[in-house]
Amino acid sequence: MAPPVRFALTEDEVSIAYTVHGEGPPLIYVRGWISHLDVQWRYPDYRLFMEALGRHFTVIRYDMRGNGMSEREVNNRVRLDDLALDLFPVLEANGLDRATFLATCYGGPILARFATMNPTAIDKVIFDCAFSRGEELATSEMRASILSTVRLLRSQPRAAITLLNHFTNPNRNEPSTGVFDMSQGIDADVAQSLYDLSFTLDVTKDLLQLRAPTLVTHRRRAKAVPFELGRKVASLVPDATFVAQDGQNTNPWNDDATDVLGLMGSFLGVPLAEGYQARTAVRPTVVLFSDIVESTSTNSRIGDADAHTVNRAFHAISKEALDARGGHFIKSMGDGVMTEFPSVSQAIGCAIDMQHAFGDIPVRIGINAGEPVSEDDDLHGIVVSTAARVCAQGDAGEIIVSNVVRELATGKGFVFEPIGDRHLKGIGDVPLYKVAYI
Repeated sequence: MAPPVRFALTEDEVSIAYTVHGEGPPLIYVRGWISHLDVQWRYPDYRLFMEALGRHFTVIRYDMRGNGMSEREVNNRVRLDDLALDLFPVLEANGLDRATFLATCYGGPILARFATMNPTAIDKVIFDCAFSRGEELATSEMRASILSTVRLLRSQPRAAITLLNHFTNPNRNEPSTGVFDMSQGIDADVAQSLYDLSFTLDVTKDLLQLRAPTLVTHRRRAKAVPFELGRKVASLVPDATFVAQDGQNTNPWNDDATDVLGLMGSFLGVPLAEGYQARTAVRPTVVLFSDIVESTSTNSRIGDADAHTVNRAFHAISKEALDARGGHFIKSMGDGVMTEFPSVSQAIGCAIDMQHAFGDIPVRIGINAGEPVSEDDDLHGIVVSTAARVCAQGDAGEIIVSNVVRELATGKGFVFEPIGDRHLKGIGDVPLYKVAYI
């Protein structure tokens, strides 16, 4: 169950939403960017990371002004000082004079400014993938592209969020479970102001004045906030330790957070990684394959240019459906996609959404469930190969599932039609079912 949401009022009378979970000394998480307390908690990677923190700390999360469940109408009061101001009532509401702070990405500059405004409130600090000067985040061309995308939030919020997620993790093909469907997390005007601020802020002086034990962590191949910017943050803080990590994720909870939790735990003097199990290691899981039927002959018939357009539409629709249903992209196979879900309800619901959205694109989908072998960002084993072969048994517009999926979906409101036993290469004869949907 998600922690209950509470509210505190800033001195300029903005209502700030926050939650509290866990036990131990206080740790306040400062996210920045776009946030939504309820939406974020639904994502397994994020929740597992926060639960790991909560085993040793009383964790306080909040939505900054203009975001999520906090007050949205802030009349452009989104200067850096305003964002730092949001932290004061959060501490006061919890009876705190002092706390440890974890700040990720945009949260870094916000916490740096808060530390200048209230230095006695800072016990220890962890900056993860943070930066000090906004103009160093991206080239002028990239900044213009991002700001243009932000403006799309007014008319096409989900498409805009998808593109912004791509800017955050351009080398990832999937909507990572740490990257949220935040189309409901922020209004366009506030987002425009926040992104404008992110590219112009400068907390160099604030970091030079920070007087607290500080850990700075950064992934070497991070794209949204380049690695060198994290090293610079560490060089500015007088009592900072800098630790470089392998990987490219902007958020510390993406995929397997064991290493980053270990680093943070060593700094804080507690075994944060103890008891943590990455989502990709949590089984069973549900594997979904989808592919365009007879794509080779279709390509020959309509030509490469039109075929490429169809393929792009196929992948865009798949990505949007995965975002909406909490799916995790595993890999693309040209005219097909392999994905996973934590439940059969999410997988089948996503499959139905996809088929409705595909329209004239002839796509078949196959779903299986079990305990695949997880290695790096991929899944292997009989569960996966069975899902692929189940998919191959379908025709355009069909969703085919294995018997284990049908049984796990009992009582979930789905209707299945038996299509008989089918011989799957290397597996044998197995009963398969078609999802009936309108």
